[in-house]
Amino acid sequence: MYGFGIVAGEGSLITGCTANSNELNGIQVSDRCIVSGNSCDGNGTLASPATTEAAGIHATGTGNRIENNNVTRNDRGIDVDGTGNLIVKNSASGNGTNYDIVNGNSYGPIYNAAGVGEISQSESSSHPLVNLEF
Repeated sequence: MYGFGIVAGEGSLITGCTANSNELNGIQVSDRCIVSGNSCDGNGTLASPATTEAAGIHATGTGNRIENNNVTRNDRGIDVDGTGNLIVKNSASGNGTNYDIVNGNSYGPIYNAAGVGEISQSESSSHPLVNLEF
């Protein structure tokens, strides 16, 4: 078990990475980063009780694009504390909280597809920028 997985500063590109079983955030970004096509599993879930909850992906700043990621079994799946971020086309499952996004961000609809069988063409599920939880 490790502290943080990936911590990236302003303007970073994090793509195609795996962040698993970290004590703290799997991926953490500040400002103007792209976080795309990553897999984050089991981050924060093994932390000691004195440690705050961690996320698969945690955006602390502004201007980030979080897209096409899969977050599973984290304390929080995708946690966005800053404003002015874009969150689209992600999937989240088995997290304590799948999506924790503060006001002031732009994001695709969050559609709960858990146990529905074939996903219907409802307004939310067919939206091109939908974020899924299952």
